[in-house]
Amino acid sequence: MTCTTRFLKPTAIALSGAMLVLAQTTSTSILGTVTDPSGAAVAGADVTIASVDRGLARHVSTNDAGFYSAPALDPGEYNVTVEKAGFKKNVHSGVGLRVNQKLTLDFALEIGAVGETVSVTGQTPWSIPQARHSAQLSASVRLWISLSTAATMPNSPI
Repeated sequence: MTCTTRFLKPTAIALSGAMLVLAQTTSTSILGTVTDPSGAAVAGADVTIASVDRGLARHVSTNDAGFYSAPALDPGEYNVTVEKAGFKKNVHSGVGLRVNQKLTLDFALEIGAVGETVSVTGQTPWSIPQARHSAQLSASVRLWISLSTAATMPNSPI
């Protein structure tokens, strides 16, 4: 085996492993519909999805059915704003997105001037409102701590 072969084989294996890691997707998306007070679709509304973590924003518009979609977003926290002439600006703040999540976020606009704002905060889907989930999490954490402690103790059966 030559020196070149000894170098190329491990390099090729390492690069193929790196390609597999890069091929995994972690994108999320926000989609939904925008309606007026009667429930009719609002076409041509401006939807802004702003990343709180990165300071970047994406702008999309609703179609004739009032539908919008913002695919390929990174996981994190976002503020989503909808604006259309003749309606109050509508803002959902603190919208949290997890890996590969497709979040449906619908807006019902109110009649008014764009300078008026309707704000909704704390729309973080990854929060766990039920106490039983946090109790299960606590039990899992306690088990992990006890196992990791036992593994580091001398003469441990683990």
